[in-house]
Amino acid sequence: TSNSVASPSVCGGSDGEISLTGLVSNATYDLTYLDDGVSVGPITINSDASGVIALTGLNSGNYSSFVLDLSGCTGSTPGSITLTDPSAPELQITDPSAVCSPGTVDISIAAVTSGSTGGGTLTYWTDASATTPLADQSAVGVSGMYYIQSESNGCTDIEAVNVVVNETPSFTVSGTDPSVCNASDGLITINGLEPSTDYTLSYDSLATTSQAVTITSD
Repeated sequence: TSNSVASPSVCGGSDGEISLTGLVSNATYDLTYLDDGVSVGPITINSDASGVIALTGLNSGNYSSFVLDLSGCTGSTPGSITLTDPSAPELQITDPSAVCSPGTVDISIAAVTSGSTGGGTLTYWTDASATTPLADQSAVGVSGMYYIQSESNGCTDIEAVNVVVNETPSFTVSGTDPSVCNASDGLITINGLEPSTDYTLSYDSLATTSQAVTITSD
C-alpha cells in the first residue's frame, strides 16, 4: 500500500484525511492503526473501485502502524503520517503612548500590531478569554490592560496591550500674604491634587519667569 494525506483546513478541525492506495478494488479489509499512540480498530472498511481506502474526519496528530487484513492476509505501511493544523497568526504588540485626560487612545492603529504575522482578522476585548468585546477600540479613555485577538483559518492568537490615560490635574490656588513687610512667610496653597503624588509645578514670579519645581502633595 501507499498513502496520500490532507491536513485539517482549520485549527481544531476534523476534516483531515488519509488515503491508503494500491489496494484490491472493492474489497473488504480489517484496518488497525495508532492515533497519537492510541490503538484504533480493527475497523471493517471497503476499498473503492480504484483500490483506495479513505480515512476521513481526522484531526491533527500522528498516525502510524497501519495494518490491513484481507481474508487473513495482512499488510502494513511503514513509518507514520502527521496531520497538522494551519499556521496560527502571531501578534506583535507595541503599547501606545500615554495620553492625558480627556484624551483617548486608539489601539486599532497599525503601529500597535506592527510586525505581526499571519494576516488574521483583528478583534478587541476587555478580557484575556475574549468574552467581553471592547466598546470602541479607537477611543479608549480608561487606563488598563486590553486584549487584541487575531483569527485566521480558525486559529487564534490573543495578546495584551497596555493603555495609559493619565488624569489631567484640576486644582485651585489660594494665597496668604506675608505677615510683615519683607517677610518670607507668605504661602501659596494648591488644592484638589491627588494625595501623595509627585507633580512638576511651573509658575511665574516677579523676580524670575517660568519657574519649574517638583512638588509632592500631602
